[in-house]
Amino acid sequence: MRPGQPNYLLEDFMKKFLYVLILVLAVWLAISPFLLGSTSWLRKGVDLAAALVVTVLVVLGTRNSGSKYPAWIILFIGLAMIVWGAIARPLTGGPGGASEIIVGVFWLILAFVITQLFVFSKMSIYDKGGIELTSMSVISFKNENIAIKAILLGSMPSTLYLHPEELWKALPLVDESVIWHLPAFIYKGWKLARRQAREAENKPSPAGSSNSNG
Repeated sequence: MRPGQPNYLLEDFMKKFLYVLILVLAVWLAISPFLLGSTSWLRKGVDLAAALVVTVLVVLGTRNSGSKYPAWIILFIGLAMIVWGAIARPLTGGPGGASEIIVGVFWLILAFVITQLFVFSKMSIYDKGGIELTSMSVISFKNENIAIKAILLGSMPSTLYLHPEELWKALPLVDESVIWHLPAFIYKGWKLARRQAREAENKPSPAGSSNSNG
């Protein structure tokens, strides 16, 4: 990957990894009524059908990583499974629908993350005055450390290494205000990143440039 170029390969890997997690949950959903002793064929049929549909969507999503439609459909199936889990016990008379609810929640979350993966060439850290102190282009794992390719103060290329013990030392340094504000912080970050991604998509490409992801 060239400097300043979005890492489409990493986005593709992340999507496939999330789809694998969704597939594992589908396998569990298909076998859980049998393992948990459910005697209702309605419950077994609904769970198995949902698992098969999601499996097909996972295959479609991994083969065409540029399309987000499979993930959106899985998201709505996740919502349906949450509802089904809530009404499964009174309808079938068997064990509670905790398994369906848990699978539905994770399907919803994982599928939503897939639909919201935006590709950027870097992330930055700023000082109080808004001046960029560090821009980071790649975060990887190397020699038992987290390696971060960065440019310091806009002109000094460097590779920063985060040792495992230093990450552990950081935990007690986190103020409780960070924990309380983290959900809103993440939500705001998602909104701003989505807006920037859409602005980048709508921005006209320079003459002669290629829109290829390769």
